[in-house]
Amino acid sequence: MNVGKRIDESILKWRNKMLWLSMLFLSVSLFSDEVSVFGAGNLDDELPYGLNQTEKKIVENNNKIKKLKSKNNINCCTKPCPNKTNFRSLD
Repeated sequence: MNVGKRIDESILKWRNKMLWLSMLFLSVSLFSDEVSVFGAGNLDDELPYGLNQTEKKIVENNNKIKKLKSKNNINCCTKPCPNKTNFRSLD
């Protein structure tokens, strides 16, 4: 009877170890990123490649934002704009 009990305990220990290892593997695989060796899918690159449709739209939007920022920086308010109302004079 003791031999059967020992076998059952060792099976339970083995099963618990396998459960913990599988949980560890699953959690690591869920939180890891697939990194491209050649930089495919890098949205911060000048000319990204290997993008899906959603990523292409993100890059498009980022480029539009950069253009708007550069336009705003050119028309910076260091001098009053001739076509705009100077709000300070309305006080």
